[in-house]
Amino acid sequence: MDTKRLSNREYDIMQILWNSDKPMLASDILKADANMNINTVQSTLRNLLSRNLVCVANIITSGKVLARTYSPIISAESYILSELSDILPSDSQRRATFFAAFIQTCSDKELALDELEQLIQEYRENNPHARIG
Repeated sequence: MDTKRLSNREYDIMQILWNSDKPMLASDILKADANMNINTVQSTLRNLLSRNLVCVANIITSGKVLARTYSPIISAESYILSELSDILPSDSQRRATFFAAFIQTCSDKELALDELEQLIQEYRENNPHARIG
């Protein structure tokens, strides 16, 4: 699986697939984003297929022709984690500085802190023996 950074168009298509509860036809993806054309969608799907980021979930009849449906192989969370691992410092002190700087850039610092606290609490509840850090 090639998790190197997605192009803007690849990311747009992956977002559509991640937000779908079922595999999608290229034409379904096109309907979800009117700023694309079918050639761009199909070309981008071929690239995502070659990088093993999406798979052909099924071949179905669409009108009078057979068509492929696509599903993401990598989750949105896994992709974001792979992106973060490339930019986050490896030592804990530098990581703490990174997050402090991130919070300073937020327009609503209290909301950002509340969301982070909620994520930490949920993580601790779901992983009682894991230590963060």
